[in-house]
Amino acid sequence: MIASGPSLCQSDIDLVKRSGIKTVAVNSTGYTVPWCDVLVACDLSWWRNNTDILNITADKWTTSQSAAGVFQLHYRANKIQPGYNSGACAVEITANLFGADPVLMLGFDCSVKYGLHHHGKHKHTSNPTVDGCFKWRQQFRHLVRICPHTSLINCSRYTEIDCIERADLEASLCEHGLI
Repeated sequence: MIASGPSLCQSDIDLVKRSGIKTVAVNSTGYTVPWCDVLVACDLSWWRNNTDILNITADKWTTSQSAAGVFQLHYRANKIQPGYNSGACAVEITANLFGADPVLMLGFDCSVKYGLHHHGKHKHTSNPTVDGCFKWRQQFRHLVRICPHTSLINCSRYTEIDCIERADLEASLCEHGLI
């Protein structure tokens, strides 16, 4: 699972690609990893501003009924309340719908301490903000409660999410027999 945090680095992306594991990208990270298997973006405005990404072969998911209808995406009701958090929704979909276990997370910084995103500023939104990151960290606490039987492992090089186990990516891939 690869999100948009500024801690995401090319060597981690390359390791994931070499491993051949099923890869879920969040929002604009789909441009960075166009070989991903699944792309998750929750909000209609993101899809409206990124229609060119519809050309990648990944299964595309959203928690927006409007986006699902307009862009013919797979729909999953939002389990991360209140509001949208595409990263947390992507983890929930991966764990509870696809049954992935463990779920290894990259680029889940939930902080603006070292920048906004690894891919630069979004065209259509001010995300992330300090307040937004605080809200997202609360939503990750909710995520942990609704994925009780899934091993969530945050392999991000930097994160402010304090409710999910942290580990090195390569060590986690080895430990779980994924490389």
